[in-house]
Amino acid sequence: MKRSGIAAAASAGLSMLAVACGSSGVSTAPARGSSTTTPPSAPSTPSAQKAGVGDTINLTDSANGKNIKVTVVKVVDPDSSGNEFEQPPAGDRFESIQFRIVNSGAATYQDDPLVEITAKDAAGQNMQQTIVTSTAAGAQMPSSVNLAPGDTALGYVTFAVPSGDRIAQAQYALDAGLGTTGEWQIGNGQPAPAPPASSTSSTAPPAAPATPT
Repeated sequence: MKRSGIAAAASAGLSMLAVACGSSGVSTAPARGSSTTTPPSAPSTPSAQKAGVGDTINLTDSANGKNIKVTVVKVVDPDSSGNEFEQPPAGDRFESIQFRIVNSGAATYQDDPLVEITAKDAAGQNMQQTIVTSTAAGAQMPSSVNLAPGDTALGYVTFAVPSGDRIAQAQYALDAGLGTTGEWQIGNGQPAPAPPASSTSSTAPPAAPATPT
């Protein structure tokens, strides 16, 4: 009886753990009908479509009753700030990603989106998120949201990206990963094009006027 009771308790504990962790994991699949990418007409091998710019991913945390829809709306690269005290480190540039968060659940969604959002390059290196008041791209995502069911938050998250590199992937980890983590492909992750070289005049100086003989 004692052994049976211990086994039952262990089973119940595992069941509770499974429920608590049931909504975790990484989702790269866009929500049905949200994809802006035209699928190939005849793919040679079947492959799951991955979310990109313009796509929405449904994120859930069943343990805490949270359900949100997150969209990567736009990427601005390069971005800039008119505030002289809010500039990227030497050798870096600003790249901003606009996110839209919609509370699709029945409970209020309170969180800090800036903690949930990360980005990295094609090699897997994390990009440094930068807190700025505003950039040329538009309004920044607030560091705290309090969304009633159906409400929306929209704003840019800005990163300092080294010259010659660019963001290849962005993630939104609901409840710091306790819920679903959405993942988007951002461009092709190839090195950013070099800035245009400053134009210099190649015109030869005019010849000296002939002297009379």
